[in-house]
Amino acid sequence: MSKQRHPNNTNLKLVHSSTWSDLPVLQQPSGLVDQYLHHIQQTLIHASTEYARLSVMRFDLRFPQSFACRDSQAISRFVDALKAKISADQQRKQAQDKRIYPCRLRYVWVKEQADSEACHYHMAIILNRDAYFTLGNYTAAACSADPDMPVDHSQEPPENMAGRIVSAWASALDLTIEQAVGLVHFPENPVYRVDRKAEAFAEQYHEVFKRLSYFAKAETKQYGDRSRHFGYSLR
Repeated sequence: MSKQRHPNNTNLKLVHSSTWSDLPVLQQPSGLVDQYLHHIQQTLIHASTEYARLSVMRFDLRFPQSFACRDSQAISRFVDALKAKISADQQRKQAQDKRIYPCRLRYVWVKEQADSEACHYHMAIILNRDAYFTLGNYTAAACSADPDMPVDHSQEPPENMAGRIVSAWASALDLTIEQAVGLVHFPENPVYRVDRKAEAFAEQYHEVFKRLSYFAKAETKQYGDRSRHFGYSLR
């Protein structure tokens, strides 16, 4: 597998093939960043080692038009807010004598900005599937996989994972829920299952890695502005 230096950031190496480390990837004309693929792989490995069953949830976070994209701490605030909401949910279930499962939040994100667009984040969170197996109702969370589908702006996001994600992004940007409507987007097939004990584990793992390899594409990342363009949970 041949590698070359990234023309705009020589610390990064690019790969131009349909596989990486024997895993399928979404091959891109601009190439994929080798280091980013490695971090995606390690994040999935750590999660699958700790939990036999995983839910991998994929979504996008966007800024309002009035926001500058140089708020490099927004994504950190989002992660902290989502961790707090998950912790509060588990404490509430425990107080109701419901069974709870441990759930460490792991994640991978990439910040992108095309020349004519505002910056945005692609993000995936990785959870213990025994604790959280679904996003819940998108439209009830004041967001939608279909941008033309109407949503009820008057309702607070429900107590499901989609609602927690919307609320956490609103908190990160210091917005009301109503102001944050439309800033979270769930694409088609946003939730993947990875079961280490299943016969189809390799197939499931390969499918998720291929989907997340898109995060490693070299195109649409604005290097040189002193902000981070890729992030992941360390353990």
